[in-house]
Amino acid sequence: MNGNQTHSRPGYQAGLYALASPLLLGIAMHTGGLASAAVDGVWQSGPGNPAAPPAPLDGQVRSILADAGNRCYIGGGFDAPFDAVAYWNGTTYQSAGIPFWIGEASTNAMVEYQGRIHAAGRFPMPSGTAVLMRLEEDNGQPMWIPLAFSESDEGAEGLSLAVHNDLLWFGGEFVLLDGSRNIATWNGFAPGNVGDADGPVRALASHEGLLYAGGDFTNLGMACPPAFPGCPFDEENLAVWDGDWSEAFGGTDAAVYALHSVEGGD
Repeated sequence: MNGNQTHSRPGYQAGLYALASPLLLGIAMHTGGLASAAVDGVWQSGPGNPAAPPAPLDGQVRSILADAGNRCYIGGGFDAPFDAVAYWNGTTYQSAGIPFWIGEASTNAMVEYQGRIHAAGRFPMPSGTAVLMRLEEDNGQPMWIPLAFSESDEGAEGLSLAVHNDLLWFGGEFVLLDGSRNIATWNGFAPGNVGDADGPVRALASHEGLLYAGGDFTNLGMACPPAFPGCPFDEENLAVWDGDWSEAFGGTDAAVYALHSVEGGD
Protein backbone atom coordinates (compact mmCIF):
# COMPACT_ATOMS: atom_id res chain seq x y z
CA MET A 1 0.00 0.00 0.00
CA ASN A 2 1.45 3.38 -0.97
CA GLY A 3 -0.22 5.33 1.83
CA ASN A 4 -2.74 7.10 -0.41
CA GLN A 5 -5.58 4.63 -0.86
CA THR A 6 -6.37 0.97 -0.63
CA HIS A 7 -7.30 0.67 -4.32
CA SER A 8 -5.00 0.94 -7.32
CA ARG A 9 -7.75 1.44 -9.89
CA PRO A 10 -7.80 4.90 -11.52
CA GLY A 11 -10.56 7.38 -10.75
CA TYR A 12 -12.79 7.87 -7.76
CA GLN A 13 -13.62 4.45 -6.37
CA ALA A 14 -15.57 3.10 -3.46
CA GLY A 15 -13.31 1.86 -0.71
CA LEU A 16 -11.26 2.84 2.29
CA TYR A 17 -8.79 5.66 1.76
CA ALA A 18 -5.78 6.29 4.00
CA LEU A 19 -3.56 9.36 4.15
CA ALA A 20 -0.04 8.49 5.27
CA SER A 21 1.12 12.08 5.51
CA PRO A 22 0.18 15.02 7.74
CA LEU A 23 -0.49 17.11 4.61
CA LEU A 24 -4.22 17.43 5.27
CA LEU A 25 -4.38 16.46 8.92
CA GLY A 26 -5.59 19.28 11.10
CA ILE A 27 -5.93 21.64 8.14
CA ALA A 28 -2.86 23.38 9.67
CA MET A 29 -4.32 26.89 9.65
CA HIS A 30 -2.96 29.33 12.16
CA THR A 31 -4.86 32.56 12.92
CA GLY A 32 -6.90 32.05 9.75
CA GLY A 33 -9.73 30.04 11.25
CA LEU A 34 -11.70 27.58 9.18
CA ALA A 35 -10.92 26.04 5.81
CA SER A 36 -13.86 25.25 3.56
CA ALA A 37 -12.43 24.61 0.11
CA ALA A 38 -9.20 24.18 -1.79
CA VAL A 39 -8.96 25.79 -5.22
CA ASP A 40 -5.81 25.28 -7.32
CA GLY A 41 -4.02 24.13 -4.20
CA VAL A 42 -4.80 27.31 -2.24
CA TRP A 43 -7.03 27.10 0.82
CA GLN A 44 -9.87 29.59 0.86
CA SER A 45 -11.13 30.82 4.21
CA GLY A 46 -14.77 30.52 5.00
CA PRO A 47 -17.34 29.18 5.38
CA GLY A 48 -19.36 31.13 2.86
CA ASN A 49 -17.90 33.89 0.74
CA PRO A 50 -14.08 33.69 0.79
CA ALA A 51 -14.04 37.48 0.58
CA ALA A 52 -15.85 37.74 3.91
CA PRO A 53 -14.31 35.21 6.32
CA PRO A 54 -15.35 35.00 9.96
CA ALA A 55 -13.31 36.54 12.73
CA PRO A 56 -10.08 34.54 12.97
CA LEU A 57 -9.43 31.84 15.50
CA ASP A 58 -6.06 32.17 17.21
CA GLY A 59 -4.84 28.60 16.62
CA GLN A 60 -5.17 25.47 14.51
CA VAL A 61 -8.49 24.09 13.29
CA ARG A 62 -8.30 20.29 13.62
CA SER A 63 -11.90 19.10 13.40
CA ILE A 64 -15.17 20.19 11.77
CA LEU A 65 -18.52 18.52 12.43
CA ALA A 66 -22.01 19.16 11.09
CA ASP A 67 -24.47 17.42 13.38
CA ALA A 68 -27.89 15.94 12.56
CA GLY A 69 -29.44 19.38 13.03
CA ASN A 70 -27.00 20.85 10.48
CA ARG A 71 -25.19 22.81 13.19
CA CYS A 72 -21.49 23.33 12.53
CA TYR A 73 -18.92 22.76 15.28
CA ILE A 74 -15.27 23.77 14.96
CA GLY A 75 -12.57 22.17 17.11
CA GLY A 76 -8.86 22.72 17.43
CA GLY A 77 -5.96 24.14 19.35
CA PHE A 78 -7.26 27.67 19.85
CA ASP A 79 -8.40 29.60 22.90
CA ALA A 80 -10.07 32.64 21.33
CA PRO A 81 -12.73 33.64 20.71
CA PHE A 82 -13.64 30.36 22.46
CA ASP A 83 -11.52 27.63 24.01
CA ALA A 84 -10.80 24.52 21.89
CA VAL A 85 -14.30 24.23 20.38
CA ALA A 86 -16.79 26.71 18.94
CA TYR A 87 -20.18 26.72 17.25
CA TRP A 88 -20.64 28.46 13.88
CA ASN A 89 -24.08 30.08 13.46
CA GLY A 90 -23.58 31.09 9.83
CA THR A 91 -22.14 34.49 10.65
CA THR A 92 -19.97 34.31 13.75
CA TYR A 93 -18.44 31.84 16.17
CA GLN A 94 -20.33 31.23 19.40
CA SER A 95 -19.75 29.16 22.51
CA ALA A 96 -20.44 25.45 21.98
CA GLY A 97 -20.84 24.83 25.70
CA ILE A 98 -19.26 25.64 29.03
CA PRO A 99 -15.71 24.21 29.10
CA PHE A 100 -14.61 22.88 32.48
CA TRP A 101 -11.06 22.23 31.38
CA ILE A 102 -8.16 24.33 32.60
CA GLY A 103 -4.93 25.23 30.88
CA GLU A 104 -4.15 24.52 27.23
CA ALA A 105 -6.80 22.31 25.60
CA SER A 106 -7.29 20.97 22.08
CA THR A 107 -10.15 19.29 20.21
CA ASN A 108 -8.79 16.91 17.58
CA ALA A 109 -11.88 14.95 16.49
CA MET A 110 -15.65 15.19 16.90
CA VAL A 111 -18.50 12.83 16.12
CA GLU A 112 -22.18 12.48 16.97
CA TYR A 113 -22.97 9.37 19.02
CA GLN A 114 -26.28 8.51 20.70
CA GLY A 115 -27.59 11.93 19.70
CA ARG A 116 -24.81 13.87 21.44
CA ILE A 117 -21.60 15.51 20.29
CA HIS A 118 -18.45 13.76 21.51
CA ALA A 119 -14.96 15.20 21.25
CA ALA A 120 -11.52 13.61 21.45
CA GLY A 121 -8.55 15.74 22.40
CA ARG A 122 -6.58 17.01 25.34
CA PHE A 123 -8.65 18.53 28.11
CA PRO A 124 -6.76 19.26 31.35
CA MET A 125 -9.18 19.02 34.28
CA PRO A 126 -8.67 19.58 38.01
CA SER A 127 -8.86 15.79 38.45
CA GLY A 128 -6.58 14.87 35.53
CA THR A 129 -6.39 15.00 31.74
CA ALA A 130 -9.54 13.92 29.89
CA VAL A 131 -9.18 12.55 26.36
CA LEU A 132 -12.90 12.12 25.63
CA MET A 133 -15.68 14.65 26.30
CA ARG A 134 -19.46 14.77 25.70
CA LEU A 135 -21.64 17.83 25.14
CA GLU A 136 -24.67 17.74 27.43
CA GLU A 137 -27.34 20.19 28.56
CA ASP A 138 -28.25 21.12 32.11
CA ASN A 139 -31.40 23.23 32.36
CA GLY A 140 -30.90 24.35 28.78
CA GLN A 141 -27.24 25.23 29.31
CA PRO A 142 -24.80 23.22 27.14
CA MET A 143 -21.64 22.06 28.88
CA TRP A 144 -18.78 19.64 28.26
CA ILE A 145 -18.59 16.57 30.51
CA PRO A 146 -15.42 14.42 30.77
CA LEU A 147 -15.88 10.72 30.02
CA ALA A 148 -12.41 9.13 29.92
CA PHE A 149 -9.24 10.18 31.73
CA SER A 150 -5.62 9.26 31.06
CA GLU A 151 -3.70 7.96 34.06
CA SER A 152 -0.83 10.29 33.09
CA ASP A 153 -1.06 13.94 32.10
CA GLU A 154 2.14 13.93 30.08
CA GLY A 155 1.39 13.85 26.35
CA ALA A 156 -2.12 12.43 26.87
CA GLU A 157 -4.36 13.24 23.93
CA GLY A 158 -7.36 11.83 22.07
CA LEU A 159 -6.79 11.97 18.31
CA SER A 160 -9.52 10.00 16.54
CA LEU A 161 -13.17 8.92 16.78
CA ALA A 162 -15.49 6.55 14.92
CA VAL A 163 -18.86 4.94 15.56
CA HIS A 164 -18.87 1.20 14.85
CA ASN A 165 -21.24 -1.59 15.96
CA ASP A 166 -23.13 0.75 18.30
CA LEU A 167 -19.93 1.69 20.12
CA LEU A 168 -17.89 4.87 20.05
CA TRP A 169 -14.25 4.04 19.34
CA PHE A 170 -11.55 6.52 20.29
CA GLY A 171 -7.83 6.49 19.69
CA GLY A 172 -4.84 8.64 20.50
CA GLU A 173 -1.90 8.73 22.88
CA PHE A 174 -3.08 7.74 26.34
CA VAL A 175 -3.30 5.09 29.00
CA LEU A 176 -6.77 5.04 30.53
CA LEU A 177 -7.40 4.35 34.19
CA ASP A 178 -8.56 0.82 33.22
CA GLY A 179 -5.23 0.19 31.47
CA SER A 180 -6.40 0.63 27.87
CA ARG A 181 -3.51 1.97 25.83
CA ASN A 182 -4.03 4.30 22.84
CA ILE A 183 -7.39 2.83 21.80
CA ALA A 184 -10.66 2.07 23.59
CA THR A 185 -14.43 2.06 23.19
CA TRP A 186 -17.24 3.94 24.90
CA ASN A 187 -20.72 2.41 25.22
CA GLY A 188 -22.48 5.44 26.65
CA PHE A 189 -21.61 4.56 30.24
CA ALA A 190 -17.99 3.38 30.53
CA PRO A 191 -14.80 2.76 28.51
CA GLY A 192 -14.04 -0.71 27.15
CA ASN A 193 -10.71 -2.39 26.46
CA VAL A 194 -10.19 -3.69 22.90
CA GLY A 195 -6.45 -4.33 23.08
CA ASP A 196 -3.45 -2.05 23.27
CA ALA A 197 -1.57 -0.20 20.54
CA ASP A 198 2.16 0.32 20.98
CA GLY A 199 1.96 3.78 19.39
CA PRO A 200 -0.53 6.57 18.68
CA VAL A 201 -3.83 5.66 16.98
CA ARG A 202 -4.39 8.72 14.80
CA ALA A 203 -7.30 7.63 12.60
CA LEU A 204 -10.39 5.41 12.83
CA ALA A 205 -13.04 4.50 10.25
CA SER A 206 -15.92 2.05 10.00
CA HIS A 207 -16.12 0.53 6.53
CA GLU A 208 -18.25 -2.35 5.22
CA GLY A 209 -18.81 -3.84 8.66
CA LEU A 210 -15.19 -3.59 9.78
CA LEU A 211 -13.34 -1.07 11.96
CA TYR A 212 -10.02 0.23 10.67
CA ALA A 213 -7.35 1.91 12.78
CA GLY A 214 -4.42 3.88 11.45
CA GLY A 215 -1.56 5.59 13.18
CA ASP A 216 2.06 5.23 14.14
CA PHE A 217 2.19 1.74 15.67
CA THR A 218 3.81 -1.61 15.00
CA ASN A 219 1.23 -3.84 16.60
CA LEU A 220 -2.23 -3.50 18.03
CA GLY A 221 -4.04 -5.92 20.27
CA MET A 222 -1.19 -8.29 21.11
CA ALA A 223 2.35 -7.24 21.92
CA CYS A 224 5.41 -9.19 20.81
CA PRO A 225 8.71 -9.46 22.69
CA PRO A 226 11.18 -6.82 21.43
CA ALA A 227 13.58 -9.54 20.23
CA PHE A 228 10.87 -11.36 18.21
CA PRO A 229 11.81 -10.74 14.52
CA GLY A 230 8.95 -10.80 12.03
CA CYS A 231 6.32 -10.62 14.74
CA PRO A 232 3.16 -12.30 13.41
CA PHE A 233 1.06 -9.67 15.14
CA ASP A 234 2.70 -6.69 13.42
CA GLU A 235 0.10 -4.40 11.89
CA GLU A 236 2.49 -1.68 10.63
CA ASN A 237 0.38 1.46 11.04
CA LEU A 238 -2.89 0.08 9.65
CA ALA A 239 -5.06 -2.56 11.33
CA VAL A 240 -8.58 -3.96 11.01
CA TRP A 241 -10.96 -5.19 13.72
CA ASP A 242 -13.41 -8.02 13.03
CA GLY A 243 -13.57 -9.18 16.63
CA ASP A 244 -9.77 -9.41 16.73
CA TRP A 245 -7.04 -7.17 15.34
CA SER A 246 -5.05 -8.04 12.22
CA GLU A 247 -2.99 -6.23 9.62
CA ALA A 248 -4.99 -4.39 6.94
CA PHE A 249 -3.90 -4.28 3.28
CA GLY A 250 -0.32 -5.18 4.16
CA GLY A 251 0.14 -2.14 6.36
CA THR A 252 1.98 1.02 5.34
CA ASP A 253 5.57 2.20 5.50
CA ALA A 254 4.55 5.54 7.04
CA ALA A 255 2.23 6.72 9.78
CA VAL A 256 -1.46 6.95 8.85
CA TYR A 257 -3.05 10.28 9.79
CA ALA A 258 -6.53 10.00 8.26
CA LEU A 259 -8.98 7.34 7.09
CA HIS A 260 -12.11 7.90 5.04
CA SER A 261 -14.75 5.39 3.98
CA VAL A 262 -16.31 5.93 0.55
CA GLU A 263 -19.44 3.88 -0.10
CA GLY A 264 -20.13 5.08 -3.63
CA GLY A 265 -17.89 6.41 -6.37
CA ASP A 266 -17.60 6.24 -10.08
